[in-house]
Amino acid sequence: MAQDATGSTSTLTSDNALEMAFNFAQSCDTNGQGLVPANPVRLATAGGDHIGYVVDYNLDGAPNGYIVIDASCPNGIAEFSFEQGSISPYAAALMSNESLASTQHLSEDEQYAVKIDGLLYGAANRSGGPVLLNDGTTADIPMALSSATGNAWIDATINTSDLYANYAISAFNFFPSFIGSSQNRITYLTGRYACQVSALCTCASLYGMCNMWECADEYLEMWDRTGTTVLYTENGIVFGSTPISSGASGFVSFCAARGKSVSNRVNQDPTFAQYVLAVNAQQPSLLSAWPSSGGHSTVVEGYVSASNNATGAALEVTVIADGWNDYGRYINFRYPALLNPKGTFFF
Repeated sequence: MAQDATGSTSTLTSDNALEMAFNFAQSCDTNGQGLVPANPVRLATAGGDHIGYVVDYNLDGAPNGYIVIDASCPNGIAEFSFEQGSISPYAAALMSNESLASTQHLSEDEQYAVKIDGLLYGAANRSGGPVLLNDGTTADIPMALSSATGNAWIDATINTSDLYANYAISAFNFFPSFIGSSQNRITYLTGRYACQVSALCTCASLYGMCNMWECADEYLEMWDRTGTTVLYTENGIVFGSTPISSGASGFVSFCAARGKSVSNRVNQDPTFAQYVLAVNAQQPSLLSAWPSSGGHSTVVEGYVSASNNATGAALEVTVIADGWNDYGRYINFRYPALLNPKGTFFF
């Protein structure tokens, strides 16, 4: 990992992860809620190498956000949220696989969070078993600690300037109200799920064309207009895949049928500035990441620009509706794990 300007790095422990989480909330929670960091869970790669921690935020004893600290990420912060009721992707993985998680009876030393890519995380057990993912599925990912570690963790190191940083927020903006619907809600309404169809229905909701909590008819129409095809059926739910280009043109057709003229632009390597312009103009856009042959599409509903007071390094954050949950995730746009990003912009 890169060192700070002084070449100083520090061991990343659960205690200083809590301190880093506290400092971050103190400087970036503009509502001044007095969030309390708690429950640090070790974060590792699929190969078992320690890279950070997932830390919850509580307010009056109730969940009120989280932070994912990743030493491999610029500023050491992969994502966060200060929203009431929002939970970390690690907690979401446990919750979405609640029955399976309850049978594992994991001890604190055995369980850890695993980073799959910039959006997908899992809850893993060092003694084996399936990895529970925050999209509601499971995976059999080989979980072997680094050969140098034996049975013990080797703590990650992080730039000292990131560990003890305070931040200055220079700009932020959002749509008037956050709109999102969980995958569970969509499958309950329609018996289907495709991430881009969910994302495009969210865009339609931002235009006032449908209600994401009662959108069965619009969802099925969007599925058809975008040329979404069936990937597989599981437990009676049909899961689909949508090409980026036909998703964009299908959304334009969906809007035209309701008397609204919309244009689209697909960028293979979108910039943070493009999302800032879109949010400021209150124009919906998609951020899709493609770590492998499959991908996942999300809706950008806001942004935050901040800087590390110690180093001056920029922290550029997109606020997304991930289509799996109904709350926003504040994603570091520079996170290297957001592989092969593609942007779809409507105007």
